[in-house]
Amino acid sequence: MKSIIRLICLFVLVFTVNTALGKQPRHPLVNLMNVITVSAEHGDFTSPVDAIESIEDANSGNPYLIQIGPGVYEVSSAIIMKEWVTIQGAGREATKITGAVSYGEPNETSAIVKGQDNAALTDLTIENRGGGVFSIAIFNSGASPRIERVTAVAFGAEQYATGILNEASSSPVMTNVSASASGASTTENYGVYNVGGSSPTMVNVNANATGAGSSANPSVLIGNAAPFIVNSVLNGDPGLFITGESSGSRIVNNKIIGGVVNNTTDGNVCRGNYDENLADVTCW
Repeated sequence: MKSIIRLICLFVLVFTVNTALGKQPRHPLVNLMNVITVSAEHGDFTSPVDAIESIEDANSGNPYLIQIGPGVYEVSSAIIMKEWVTIQGAGREATKITGAVSYGEPNETSAIVKGQDNAALTDLTIENRGGGVFSIAIFNSGASPRIERVTAVAFGAEQYATGILNEASSSPVMTNVSASASGASTTENYGVYNVGGSSPTMVNVNANATGAGSSANPSVLIGNAAPFIVNSVLNGDPGLFITGESSGSRIVNNKIIGGVVNNTTDGNVCRGNYDENLADVTCW
């Protein structure tokens, strides 16, 4: 009996001390509201495609977070992002979504991820292994997601490989992103491809394009677009290609390797850019 009394007194003492120190007794873990997990084991889903397709009620007052655990996730069709849904990996070295999604059109049928407004993609690697005419890692059409701490890789296309393609007035905010495209059998490779009035913000973006047999490897293409590119590394052949009715671009404090090809001089700002030897690079 005395032993039981001692145990009760000890429990009361520990509880009192923890309360005084601001420490609350632990409670059983519960599922957080609107947090969906993806993992090979013990997750809500094993497929990121199934996870996002399960969400039907996301809005500004009811946002969702999809957390994708470490591992490699194979997809056979694009992940179509949804508004007010954040897709977050465990780090670009830990979480990879990959697939050979590649057909005859430069849209979501040839992409691993299709972006959406009021949505975010963070902390993971997106890889398209190609196989058809186009290979695109991330495709934005009239969409402006936040893309942060993401690696986007495209290769294996028969003609065109693109890390990130922005069209139809897309204005994603891309921060700490690596976008690359490669393939010796392709006609053209692009790290980041901006067309159709798109105006992405690119901060600390590492864009690379290599391998096309015709030497058409622009790391960043600006065609009828107006991106803001700052503190980034653009490495291709050329490093930067400006064409069409492009105006309003701001290209500031970047390392540009491979030179600049510019077919327009309409209202663009280009300041403080340099090459791998720290020599000044002009955009005109």
